[in-house]
Amino acid sequence: MKAYIGVCLIMLTLMVRVSAQGPSIVVTSKELTDTSAPGWVWNAMDAYEDNQLSRGAGRAGGPGGYGAYTFNGTGVAVYVMKAPAVEVDGRVHKVGRLRVLIDGNLKAAVAVSSNDHEYGYRAYAVNGLSAANHVLQLEPDAGWVVVDGIRVIGGPEAPDVSQDGAVGPNPTKVGPPQQILFYGKTQPLVSENTMLFRNSVAGFLNSLNPELVVANLPGDWGPEQVYPRSGTSAIRYSGSSLGGDAYCGMAAYAAHASVTKNTVLTYWILPQQDNGRFVAVDLHCTDGTTLSQTAATDQNGVSVAPGAGHGGRLPTYMWSPVQCIIGNYLAGKTIDAIWIVFARNAAAGGQYRGYIDEITLYNE
Repeated sequence: MKAYIGVCLIMLTLMVRVSAQGPSIVVTSKELTDTSAPGWVWNAMDAYEDNQLSRGAGRAGGPGGYGAYTFNGTGVAVYVMKAPAVEVDGRVHKVGRLRVLIDGNLKAAVAVSSNDHEYGYRAYAVNGLSAANHVLQLEPDAGWVVVDGIRVIGGPEAPDVSQDGAVGPNPTKVGPPQQILFYGKTQPLVSENTMLFRNSVAGFLNSLNPELVVANLPGDWGPEQVYPRSGTSAIRYSGSSLGGDAYCGMAAYAAHASVTKNTVLTYWILPQQDNGRFVAVDLHCTDGTTLSQTAATDQNGVSVAPGAGHGGRLPTYMWSPVQCIIGNYLAGKTIDAIWIVFARNAAAGGQYRGYIDEITLYNE
């Protein structure tokens, strides 16, 4: 594949939002809102019994599942069980991270795996929210999660608590804060259909150019209905390879994110046909380096460059996660643009189309 690196027609700067935990929050286990309380909405997260959880049971699930709870208060603390793995229905599942969203905004991605079981782990806590209704959403990521419960702070029914308590048999511990550098769901595209470079690529249909837009879902085109990973929309990409060394880069977002050794890129992708697998998120740095020109690999050891096609692992019409510790390859650099790139070197051409959602940069 011909190098497309170094092409950059857009150099914009966007101040990124960095999340931080608020003032320390004091909780007691007896006031925990457990996972069976009225008001919870659970999807693909099943009841998980363990007598060392605060109420003897929690909720367990993997990527694609979630729990949502509407609370009235100025803060909330989230409690989980840390473990290396959990066994559900005779299957052992590796424990991964917990993504915490409040009012649709990603606040943290907290590692909740450990070598041993640890109960009453306070994975996330925030205070200082407006005294109003807020929606908390908890999502397993890169593995399974066991949610024990939450504690609402400052609500009309929240008691005044004067000292830290324990949840389960062990003292409450606080998870490390996560620094969210960029979250695509809260940012606008640079502009729709902004093409940076292409070779041997046309539009999905003869009357169109290659496309990159925010599509409202469900209800978009396709033989199967597509739902977003979260919210009501996702990025749609499309085009047609004319065969040979075909590639096309589209501008998605402007950014200004300093990469450390602990910086991680994650996103979800849903291809609609084989060619749709040969699309990836690429990161452009101020010195001209792009992620795809490095030796960067994803969680499966496959190159993150679009021409690798994600190793052929992606099913069509299903969301699949992609994760790369970009700090191993771009540490010390500054990301100034996020691209979505198609690349495939094949004799036969063909249409490509699909969706990308929840592009996130964060420091572990």
